[in-house]
Amino acid sequence: MATAKAGTALITGASRGIGREVARTLASEGWHVLAGVRDAKSAPAGTQAEVVDMADPQSIQALAERLRGRNLRLDALVNNAGVYNGPARRVWDVNVLGPLLLTRALVPLLARNARVVMVTSGLGLLSSQSQSLVKRLSDPNLSLSDMERLAKEAPGGYGASKAADSAMA
Repeated sequence: MATAKAGTALITGASRGIGREVARTLASEGWHVLAGVRDAKSAPAGTQAEVVDMADPQSIQALAERLRGRNLRLDALVNNAGVYNGPARRVWDVNVLGPLLLTRALVPLLARNARVVMVTSGLGLLSSQSQSLVKRLSDPNLSLSDMERLAKEAPGGYGASKAADSAMA
């Protein structure tokens, strides 16, 4: 496989919606696109399927180990995978904890000027969240460890999880 002049990007949730379009667009612009998908057959044409379940820390770690084993450098990481409906625990696992764990695991692979993108939503506006969540997410001392603990609490649904993504960014 030839190295793309534009760089290498990993896009999670690349099987449909925004993630699929980002993957297709970057591939058409000459990027080497790694499509993070649960089913390899669902990766867009022109991309390289990378199977990962963003709700499963072991699957996330396995993906990171595979990429490290290939000595890949990532110029872009697009944390797009998301769940809108379902139990709060699953929503937060996919929308917050998964991207946090993946980004942490891939730091050694990020190129010097790499971009890490957290895809969020208008439903994640702080003004739409509970006061207690706003207070926690607005804390200037909020660390990634704090965010991991918050994700395990799953305080709210989709909108709250996307507010947390914005805070991580």
